[in-house]
Amino acid sequence: MVNLSASAVSIAFFLSFWFVLIHYDEESIAMQIDNEAVFITARFQYQRPHERTTIVWVEPSSISLTTHISLHNEIAVLKKTWRTTAVESQQMQTLLGEVSGLSLRVGLDFVLSLEQPGGIRTQLAWDPATETEQLQRIRNSFEKLSHLQYTEALAALASGRNFLEKGKLKDAIDAFRIGIEALGDRYESLAVIDDTGAKLVLAEHNLSTGKVAEAAALFDRVLEGRILVYRDQFKPEPWKERIDQLDAAERGHPLAAHGSRGKVVPGTTFSDSVL
Repeated sequence: MVNLSASAVSIAFFLSFWFVLIHYDEESIAMQIDNEAVFITARFQYQRPHERTTIVWVEPSSISLTTHISLHNEIAVLKKTWRTTAVESQQMQTLLGEVSGLSLRVGLDFVLSLEQPGGIRTQLAWDPATETEQLQRIRNSFEKLSHLQYTEALAALASGRNFLEKGKLKDAIDAFRIGIEALGDRYESLAVIDDTGAKLVLAEHNLSTGKVAEAAALFDRVLEGRILVYRDQFKPEPWKERIDQLDAAERGHPLAAHGSRGKVVPGTTFSDSVL
């Protein structure tokens, strides 16, 4: 009995030691990246047909993005700011540090602008055909950290529902398709039986047989359902809006001059809460 008690005490001490050590490591990481003297700020522009997203990262604890969906002479705009953890920030800072100081211009689909302490600036521009493994890791990390495709899907859902309210059913379907394509299979979860594929088949059938209203309703339900599964699975945590930072980042943005491009759907009027 004495030996067992001694063993139990030893195990308890060992576990408590590691708990303190791990907690200390997390705090040391947070302290390291919170130090403005070493933090690399970033601006990442990502574009594809009908979509343009700007990601702005100016502090370790949050990352902001603005997504524009431009379709049929209207633009839906959604702004989001997500909370980031100390570990995520440290991993991202490590990736950015590897390319800081480099210069690259082999495309325009992805544009990454970095600023190091002391005003040292870096700009890298590339496209899918010229993307290296290193750049792919950076892009994938930005997409994950900012919930890029999830936010694009939200913007597309807002755009589609805006068209529905105006009775533009086929335009709404186009918007819902953009959201479904953007989110892809990132929403999939083993805990959920996914029947949205069957709904899409039925939606396409309805569309081909002239049942446009029924098709639009199904596309809406599919996109909404996949967004909800993603949200429940990954639980993106909103951070307070930093409109001043976002507005400053968007000055000079090509889509900012929207007067000739049609009505803008304000992103601030749409959020996860309407789902």
